[in-house]
Amino acid sequence: MFKKIFIPIKENNYTPYVLKRGAVTIYALVLLIFNIATADIAALQASASVEAQSLVNLHNQERSEHNLGELKLNSKLTASAQKKAQAMMDKDCWDHYCPDGKSPWDFFDEVGYDYVYAGENLAEGFSDNDKVFTAWMNSKTHRDNILRPEFDEIGIAIVYGEFQDIENNAVIVVHFGSREIKTNVESDLTPIDNSLEEPFNIKEPNDGQILNNNTPNISGTSPDGEISISENQKVIGESIAQSGIFTFRVPTESSLNDGEHKIDATNKTTGQSDSVNFEVDTIAPVLENLSFNSMVQGSDEDEVILDITTSPDTVSLESTADGITFNKISPKSWNIVINLKVFDHIDELNIIAFDQASNKTDQNFQLSSVQGAVNQTAEGFQVEESDFNIIERIGLRRLVNSIFLIIIITLILLDYYVLANTELGINLIRTKGNYHAAIFIILLIISMAGGTAGELLEAESI
Repeated sequence: MFKKIFIPIKENNYTPYVLKRGAVTIYALVLLIFNIATADIAALQASASVEAQSLVNLHNQERSEHNLGELKLNSKLTASAQKKAQAMMDKDCWDHYCPDGKSPWDFFDEVGYDYVYAGENLAEGFSDNDKVFTAWMNSKTHRDNILRPEFDEIGIAIVYGEFQDIENNAVIVVHFGSREIKTNVESDLTPIDNSLEEPFNIKEPNDGQILNNNTPNISGTSPDGEISISENQKVIGESIAQSGIFTFRVPTESSLNDGEHKIDATNKTTGQSDSVNFEVDTIAPVLENLSFNSMVQGSDEDEVILDITTSPDTVSLESTADGITFNKISPKSWNIVINLKVFDHIDELNIIAFDQASNKTDQNFQLSSVQGAVNQTAEGFQVEESDFNIIERIGLRRLVNSIFLIIIITLILLDYYVLANTELGINLIRTKGNYHAAIFIILLIISMAGGTAGELLEAESI
């Protein structure tokens, strides 16, 4: 039985079962399906980037889960978001009031969007739809915009370029709006009751909140009428409550210093009032003193552990590099755990620090200062290359295709060798040789086409 499967003999008509036409057809189909499937995976990975329509879908999925109305794309909001994103990119500024202190609402006005309610969410440095949306949902102010019942329209713009000293960075701007006064909005969130019977109440900012904006919005519910806004008993402006809602933005000339503040709002008609205490923090966190700590040898891969000092208000660290995790050791000290394979291929380490007010510091550290200590420690480690390393270097598809072709070539050579040592006529041997060549060429074309397509797709995503 073994000979019939692998060796050309009289019983199998001098064609082993593994080289029969039916078997070769199965090989070709399996190889073709494998290359198509893995090429689709590569294409999916290559297309993993921030995309406007996908973000709109994520917004509406989240709103649907909270019984909120769908946000519809509005071309004017898209245009205002595009103008804001491009202006930020051109001026390399990262703030709601930029460039040059320009208000977000100015961009709405420029495109002629006559809003009753408006909002803006910003992001930069993200390359994945889910990650940027998750980051917004984890931030209260961004989440409030996404789930604000009054909004019914949206526009999203994404601009790529050098931004904040990062090449090919992405600036993402979302503009929310509504051109109608909403008098009856419902959701499973705590709603804003627009009835005149509701007590006067400041809804934003929250009591005890830490803001990174020294000209914040003050908004809430109130019977219709004029609203006086004061800070430390000094009037800084007025607003008008309409349909039970008032909104006021602290003007630039009255911008708040860093520190604790108390804002009072009073309805001048009814005398109702409310106050809110919050803190302003516009100072970005500090990163310094990157140093080598140790190296940990694992069963599969080794890790480099570095130390870094931060300001006490730092709440999280991130990096644009893969294979890096951060662990907080003390209020001013963090561990950085880097896969050795990643460490060996980067000259500098990008670290992004965030504080409670969402201030951000994005800093690059040269690794030359710790490279010597890492190399010295690594000398005592025996780094062996596993099969997975081989797959990483040459690619899964290329490896599978190569092994498959090697097996086929081995079978063909064995078949030809056995036939050449029989008393069969030379014409039969030539015919078998042509058949072997056809098999090899067909499978080679399938392997090359599949393998090449995948490499091109992966290269496109860099």
